[in-house]
Amino acid sequence: LLQLVFPLCGHLVCPECVEASVEASGPLSACPVCEVDLPPVRYDTCPKCDDVRCSHQAPKVPTEAHPLDGFAYLQPGFDLQWAETLREAEARALAESYAKQRREETRIKAGVGAGPSSLSAVAPSGSTTL
Repeated sequence: LLQLVFPLCGHLVCPECVEASVEASGPLSACPVCEVDLPPVRYDTCPKCDDVRCSHQAPKVPTEAHPLDGFAYLQPGFDLQWAETLREAEARALAESYAKQRREETRIKAGVGAGPSSLSAVAPSGSTTL
């Protein structure tokens, strides 16, 4: 059975009850049990990428989100950073792939333009070379 957690009051409410509350009174802005308002959500983000954690080392700017974002963040199974982390991992893997490809191309160019191959020819054992 799925239960939704409400911030501040800590009430557990089933999704059907939340849906019924939304249908009856409009957008969710408070706990359907005790009617305590959802708290505002404030956090700092990077001005370059709008992420909470990043490697830009730029001064963070204050950001205010809708209270429903805080509500979603508290729910079990929700991880609001997950999609961004996947994109970052994808970008890092792509950058590493390009770097590896550039190193390989540089190595090949250095080997081709340097005269005799750096790999020495080895005669099979028991054979003679002329």
